Amino acid sequence: MDGQKNGQKRHRPHSAPLLYKRQDVPSRRTRRDVAAVTLGATMRLHRKKRPVELLRAFALAARRADVHARLLIVGEGPECHAMQREIRELGLAGEGSVSAELTGWKENRRNEVMFSSR
Repeated sequence: MDGQKNGQKRHRPHSAPLLYKRQDVPSRRTRRDVAAVTLGATMRLHRKKRPVELLRAFALAARRADVHARLLIVGEGPECHAMQREIRELGLAGEGSVSAELTGWKENRRNEVMFSSR
């Protein structure tokens, strides 16, 4: 309530009371604030598709965003061994907060939607 006009108190609707102290508000979200994210990719694991760059970009983005993230890659091809090596080198193997899994090609998966690239 601000001031008086003709004996009546004026109310400014845009001036709401401060219900918290600024230092109580986190300056940055934390991993606890964000749900886990799972991304999926289907592709032929060929150098032309640049699957190793996908892993590197995923690892960098997930760690910068500070979220729990998992990348599932469905596919096979000549880059399979390079992908597995890169997963280990980037620290994406296992159950960490940022992980990647190379599942290979799966036939007739029910209740899942997969989109392929050309």
